[in-house]
Amino acid sequence: YAIQNNFQITFTHTKFWDMEITQRTVKPIAIKESQHRWYLIAQDCKDESIKNFGFDRISDFKISDNKFKPVVFDVDKAYKHAFGVETYAPEQKVVLEFSWQQGNYIKSFPLHSSQKIISDSEDTLVIELFIHPANDFVMELLKYGSEVKVIKPSELREEVKSRISQMTKIYASQ
Repeated sequence: YAIQNNFQITFTHTKFWDMEITQRTVKPIAIKESQHRWYLIAQDCKDESIKNFGFDRISDFKISDNKFKPVVFDVDKAYKHAFGVETYAPEQKVVLEFSWQQGNYIKSFPLHSSQKIISDSEDTLVIELFIHPANDFVMELLKYGSEVKVIKPSELREEVKSRISQMTKIYASQ
């Protein structure tokens, strides 16, 4: 209703990573789903920037009487190269190698709309994506464990290696 009728909304928002609680007034633009979670895409009245707000972190939601001029923002274009809702990392070519077994799943349920098969053998599947390699994508790669290897870019490969190393340290001490 607020999106369709250009009404500002106010709410309390809690960030999960630092538990900061803030009061927000925003101009709602769209609603987007990612990984079974829903997000409000809105222009923050505080700094006029476009931000994502997880529904599960919003409370005290109120539609105000304050109307606004529609915000010009192409949601489809802004999130075209996103894995989910995180777009802070520059979009780039990512090359991944999957085991043949996991590769079958990746072929039947692509990771992203940009997915292209580079090679498909009886041992491995190599794919290319054009994507923002942000935290949500790194988390997705980690879920595949030893069934995936990052070929390119080297920065993403190093980030995955670093997180695996941190995980190993957690379990090595037990």
